[in-house]
Amino acid sequence: MHSFTNPRIEVDGDSAKAKWDLFSPMKPIGHLVCMLAEYDMEYVRTTEGLRIQSLRLNVAEFLGQSYFGTCCHY
Repeated sequence: MHSFTNPRIEVDGDSAKAKWDLFSPMKPIGHLVCMLAEYDMEYVRTTEGLRIQSLRLNVAEFLGQSYFGTCCHY
């Protein structure tokens, strides 16, 4: 499951930039972990509307159990 929150969007004519906060809990191989990150996105207007031009994932923190059973912070 992914949850995108707190959009910060700047529109400049036929382009736009946005930052989205990402909260992504997951349970790989029985261990609950959570990724906290931010997406930097750029959009460009086409004849079909705004489309994603680029996307960058900036991982801020990775919380939870590692595969070795210890708490991890990256």
